[in-house]
Amino acid sequence: MKAVTAAISACILFQSAIAMHATSLRRALSPQTPMFLFQVQQTDPADPQAAIDAVPADVRNYTVMMYCLGAQSGTQTNGYALADYFCNVCQQNGVWCMVQVASGYANTMNNTNTTDYAALFQKYPNLIGFAFAEQDWGFVANSSQWGPSSFPDRLALFADLLSICNQYGGYLYVSEMQSISNPGYNPISKFKTSPDFANATKIYKNNYIVGDKFTSSRGYYDNESVSLGVYLSGHAGNYAVRFDEYAWPYSGRSQLYGLKNSSETNLSLLALFSCPEPAQGIPIVDHLMLQGATVIDGPEVPGYSTINNGRLMPCYQNMTSDIFRKVLDGTIKIPSLTNVLSHTPLAYVCNQNNNLTGDVYNGLYMIDGDGTNNHDWFKSGGRYASIPGIFTNSSYETSFFKTNVLESEYSSRWPTIASKTNELNNYFPSEYSGTAFVARRDNQWFTYNNSLNSNVTETASIPLKYNTCTNLTLTYPPQTFAVIVESNKNLQIYFNNYFTDKDALWTAANNNVNAYIQTNFITNPPDSTTNTTRTTIFKISGCTNSPTYTLTNRGSHKPMTNSATFANGVFTLTLTGNGPCDININCSGSAARTNAVPLANVMVPPADFAPELPAPPGLVTATAGNGQATISWHATNCLYYNIKRGLSLNGPFTNIATGITNSVNLYSSFGSGATVYNTFYSYVDAGLQTSNTYFYVVSAVNVSGEGENSDVASATLAPALSINPVADAYVRDGGSANSNFGNAADLWVKADSSGFNRITFLKFNVAGLTNALNATLVLIPSTTDAVIPTLTYQWETNDNWTETGITWNNRPTDIPSVTFTNQAGYAVGTRVSIDVTSIAKNQATNDGFLSIRISSLVTNSQADVAFCSKECTTISLRPVITYPLPSSVPPVINSFTVVSNHPQISISGIPNASYTVLTSTNLIDWESIFTTNPALFPFTFTDIHSPTNFARFYRVQIN
Repeated sequence: MKAVTAAISACILFQSAIAMHATSLRRALSPQTPMFLFQVQQTDPADPQAAIDAVPADVRNYTVMMYCLGAQSGTQTNGYALADYFCNVCQQNGVWCMVQVASGYANTMNNTNTTDYAALFQKYPNLIGFAFAEQDWGFVANSSQWGPSSFPDRLALFADLLSICNQYGGYLYVSEMQSISNPGYNPISKFKTSPDFANATKIYKNNYIVGDKFTSSRGYYDNESVSLGVYLSGHAGNYAVRFDEYAWPYSGRSQLYGLKNSSETNLSLLALFSCPEPAQGIPIVDHLMLQGATVIDGPEVPGYSTINNGRLMPCYQNMTSDIFRKVLDGTIKIPSLTNVLSHTPLAYVCNQNNNLTGDVYNGLYMIDGDGTNNHDWFKSGGRYASIPGIFTNSSYETSFFKTNVLESEYSSRWPTIASKTNELNNYFPSEYSGTAFVARRDNQWFTYNNSLNSNVTETASIPLKYNTCTNLTLTYPPQTFAVIVESNKNLQIYFNNYFTDKDALWTAANNNVNAYIQTNFITNPPDSTTNTTRTTIFKISGCTNSPTYTLTNRGSHKPMTNSATFANGVFTLTLTGNGPCDININCSGSAARTNAVPLANVMVPPADFAPELPAPPGLVTATAGNGQATISWHATNCLYYNIKRGLSLNGPFTNIATGITNSVNLYSSFGSGATVYNTFYSYVDAGLQTSNTYFYVVSAVNVSGEGENSDVASATLAPALSINPVADAYVRDGGSANSNFGNAADLWVKADSSGFNRITFLKFNVAGLTNALNATLVLIPSTTDAVIPTLTYQWETNDNWTETGITWNNRPTDIPSVTFTNQAGYAVGTRVSIDVTSIAKNQATNDGFLSIRISSLVTNSQADVAFCSKECTTISLRPVITYPLPSSVPPVINSFTVVSNHPQISISGIPNASYTVLTSTNLIDWESIFTTNPALFPFTFTDIHSPTNFARFYRVQIN
């Protein structure tokens, strides 16, 4: 006894010395502050923002977004840049994040240098660490800085990363697998191969998370033992469970509620989706409630079980996240390390090999007949705790356990299974009977049907320990589990048997699972069929009176049906359906209870991460247009943008647009190992007054609020000029083919049977548009019919028609290939704008006239549109071509010609302003010869002075 005491005291002193190295963690992790690692796959087409937005609000505070980079078989990507991009998106959303940089040996970041890892920690305070998945395969002898890594390289990197993580308060997370397949790479082998890594896990154990990963086709108990052993023997401060759907089909689990399409051999495509949802949930609850895991990672392939293209999967809604919610409300209590150790009195010491030998779990919790390779991750019963495997019999590791069984002494200590169970029965007394799995921790029972691959109903009888009734009997169909919490007069049951019908899946999917997921499965999962609907029975004996109960459905599924009976002190509750629910049974009896109900596990939410306010956008410009300004800016790190406008350089500035999504978070190029954002955004501020200068600033917004305004950009809008048509009319066929409608107040367009067709013509004098910045035809609909047609606007080259002379029969038909636009969606009084810039400026230097033909592309008796003509009594509704001129105008002399020996001048300017034309013979003395206040432009002036033989000069001024 003295020797044991001395060993423990030394261990305590050593642990105290280790604790001196501890650095404050960025994001706490404990049974009161657990973590859900929400995986986002690099190859998911949805932006990470969609995944962040999808996380439900009630679990978001405990969720850490993990970006899983696609490194396989040596494929190298720029992991730093990808991580930088992802961390930035998470930062602006105020969420914690982790980056998985490797699967197996393939690492997307540096294999031998921690500089980039430290740089990301420095740049992103919301980054809590780096994950390395499946660190049990693929290692090669050769190493290089970026390519394939050797096993010693990886272990040396781990040792260095633990020091870096401790420096910045982050975590190194390593998930283990394939203990049997690759025993040379499992945690025991890692520690034996690299004393530096083993020592670092002791010094920085609070920065180390070890995970049990369900991936390989065998060796589940082995992998659990060696992973759990790292945690319980003082080499990791935290334990994780990571379920992988690959485990289901590759273990041969393909019959019951699984892969039933026998002709399908592409396991990578179909089998991922075949894993029943409870097969994922049961190991998660086991690791949380019985082994003290504080991290749920995954499941492994989110596109099949968590999130697909930004949409949550039924498995997440009804199984994994629902389990996590039950952790948060205290129903599933995560035990402390001390509590787990109190239920784990024995460890198996691998002092000879790098793996567990001798099937230490045989006769205990191994499924009968599973043998050395143990294909089952379910357990035969819950009487015995999982046996941890540790790598050495040194005093530090062995001091955590009451009994340490050396590998070298296994055969002599336990020559038979009976000898093993006889010893362990002293540690684990029997507490229930039956074939179902039942395990107790204090006043909580974890129960499930452990028939993995056959349709067998299992039962269990549980003598109650805290409730004053005597006994609880369970009858479970397959794929069913429950956590039962006892109190003196109450049983609180979290029940879950949710799964989707795989028979229906294969029939509907037709071997195209990805399309089926998106179009049908997410919104209408086959979870209410003959296969999925099952019956479960809870029977409570020793009740004094008939219990009362409530049943609350959880998740998203068809509600459970339930019924209850009471006779002779026995209360029977029958559930039928498929999905999670809470059952609260108020029951009491006459049994005397001395056990005090433990205190609830009160959750402590992790501190929120609050990013700094975003920097203002740069390179802001404002470009003037026709009655509008276009504001452009360079993207910055944020979630949204606000656009503000003012009338002076110093403001004040008022929001004109808010919440403009920063939708392009993706990097566009890399420079010096960092993300470079080359994206520009723009916003059009329309409906502005001409001849004004407007000032603009842009601000960026994230979850912390709005950042500072950008530098000011301004735009001065040139005067918006307009010209009315010199002629407009519509023509009609049939009995009206020779009729003229030039004086009508409306311009009709329609395609119909003979006699009802109508085409509109407009003609503008565009001689003054040579210098126009742009030109827009503006029409106002006066009438629309039941069917809104699509109209085509075309250049009519023949200008030799008149408003009072055009008819259907003499209409011009010389239509070239130039078509301005096809437009639909007309509404009475709503402006229609057609860009005619190119052809208007072309005609300005041609014959000076632009004729436009408008016809319908839709033949329908109820599809017509009428526009207001130049004869409309409301001037603002008449057709116009609007155009701005450069800031140097008005006025502008468009052309100068001599007609009948008299100078003729075409002038453009601002309508309704006063203009004076002056003439001179010497450029010194000027004579005013004409003053006008025209409403239409351009206007033409003819000098009636008598012709002379000397030069004459002209100029125009605005008064």
